[in-house]
Amino acid sequence: MAKGMLTVLVALSSSCKDARSEDRPSDAPPPASTAERTLDAPPAAWRAPLDTVETEAVLRLEQGSKALVTTLMQRLMSAMGEAGGMIEAVRVCADEAQELTAKVAAEQGMTLGRSSTRLRNPANSPPDWVDAWLTEHEGERAETVDVMQGIVEQGGKRYARRVAPIEVQPLCVNCHGPGPGIPAEVRAVLSQRYPEDQATGYAVGDLRGAVWAELELPTRAR
Repeated sequence: MAKGMLTVLVALSSSCKDARSEDRPSDAPPPASTAERTLDAPPAAWRAPLDTVETEAVLRLEQGSKALVTTLMQRLMSAMGEAGGMIEAVRVCADEAQELTAKVAAEQGMTLGRSSTRLRNPANSPPDWVDAWLTEHEGERAETVDVMQGIVEQGGKRYARRVAPIEVQPLCVNCHGPGPGIPAEVRAVLSQRYPEDQATGYAVGDLRGAVWAELELPTRAR
């Protein structure tokens, strides 16, 4: 991997499905925390922004990711408070999360998503570049994994991209922990809603997956 300097911000809130900071979404997010780090060895295809357009695009991805996390977090917390508990959280994730994600992506003018190597909902399957990041970090503790963001030129097109880790929080294990530890009523609903569920067996602090964002940029004049 080529050495590079990509400034990364970890600022997404997290819980069952999402990140350990406000740039990491979750099924039942805890308070956000912020940390700034530098990614020293991004994949060779990624590079730091070179101009104002690229820099602003990366900032937009951060803002879009935060908007997605905030929207999902607020809906989940509202549903759990109104109807009670994890059963309603599972329902929201199954019935509303995809629509809410699409709505935020349209409002932000970019592509947004959440994904993992161990999917619960097949609709969250990652694009190739996110899949490569997830595969590289599979099995790591979330606290050891940094946000990665930058510019990629591929197939004659230019993209700003961002991917941030999702950390398993204590509340998350009610839906994503080892099978015997998941409440029986939650296991029953998960089995009904997600018959091919792969997203269990996690412990607090594990890397659950990623929240990602992508923005296609205009081709530079030559």
